[in-house]
Amino acid sequence: MIRRRTLLAGIAASAMMTLPALAETVELTVWDNAGNPGREAAFAAFEAANPDIELNVVTFASEEYKTQLRVTVAGGNTPDLFTTNGGFTFFEYVDRGAAMDITDLVEEYGWAERTEAEFLAADTDENGRIWGMPWNTTQYWQGLFYDKDFFEANDIPLPSSVEGFKDIAQKIQDAGRYPIAFGDKDGWPAILMLGDYLVQTTTPDEIRKLNTGENTWTDFKPAKDAFEAMAKLAADGAFAPGFLSMNHEAAIMSWVGKRTAMLYNGTWWPNVAKTDDPGFAIGVAKLPMIDPDLPLQGTQYWASIQLLMGAHLEGEKKEAAIKLFDFLTSKEGMILYGNARKAITTNPQANPEITEIAAFFREPEFLRQNDKPKIQFLDHAFPIPVIEVIKVELQKIMQNNGYTVDEALAAIEAAHVAERKS
Repeated sequence: MIRRRTLLAGIAASAMMTLPALAETVELTVWDNAGNPGREAAFAAFEAANPDIELNVVTFASEEYKTQLRVTVAGGNTPDLFTTNGGFTFFEYVDRGAAMDITDLVEEYGWAERTEAEFLAADTDENGRIWGMPWNTTQYWQGLFYDKDFFEANDIPLPSSVEGFKDIAQKIQDAGRYPIAFGDKDGWPAILMLGDYLVQTTTPDEIRKLNTGENTWTDFKPAKDAFEAMAKLAADGAFAPGFLSMNHEAAIMSWVGKRTAMLYNGTWWPNVAKTDDPGFAIGVAKLPMIDPDLPLQGTQYWASIQLLMGAHLEGEKKEAAIKLFDFLTSKEGMILYGNARKAITTNPQANPEITEIAAFFREPEFLRQNDKPKIQFLDHAFPIPVIEVIKVELQKIMQNNGYTVDEALAAIEAAHVAERKS
């Protein structure tokens, strides 16, 4: 342990050697989503190299984190550093005055070189001011993890289309499992699947036009096609029973426990399972396609977590926060993080030197997404009130109780009209 901390301290020191030491011990409060493990190594390295800075790291589970952060910021108690999702959620904190404008720091420290241009652009407002930096491993969707051993042993073909999935679902059940592990109790898994189905038939730019009204939910054919695809999958038995009342962590464990044959999930499922080896060979298949002959039009492959500094910071506390921010987004810090998560990161300088990348990141169904136009995860691509209505309407149409896709889209459009006017 002593040897490891010495090594980490050396790495951290090399990344921050241009920044001055602080005169007195400073405590920084850092808020982070507990669903993003792997950062502990970077925090430990920083503290080892900076005994004059103490970190008070506060974490909550994913959905609770969003609530608690909003509450504490509303109460005027913004953390010194904090993370949040991108899109409208990110700019919620900018608009509240909680985030520090880091435009000049990005220029001074060369932080722009530490991420992809389109990721940084998503943290930049309409006036060209930058308010945060991506700080996470990048995550793929648009795929299904599956148990290769199960499919091979039972001679079951991989799904290719929504239309043809019903027969495959029956074969899977006849072999003793449910098809897809999917738990939508909290609403976000379905809206991410909606995003995947939208980019199967339309581009991210066309999806973004829903925010301006250039496209409307009621007249946008890709939206209708996506809703109908999800309704059909549910009606055809694609998802394990109880999927609307089960949280997604339980769904993940049903796949790891071999009760389901496939898993719809981002590449962070090992965080929940506490292992990246469930005891069977892992494959990655296409999410069943609306049109198998149509190439993907885009991807939700994105830098979903952003790191911000509090606008309240000043003096030595501000210096300490900049020092921490600088290290966490650096090549050295992101190598530690990427190896801990076994994943590529938002820092292209770090990625060639990450040695522990999980094999499934190299699967063709993931790699085909790299060069596609990108959109923020759909649960952060629209105003929050619209997101909440979409979650409800998706659940209604997946219940297959007579509620129609047209009714769902009309309800979403009504909510979006109100937001466009505000």
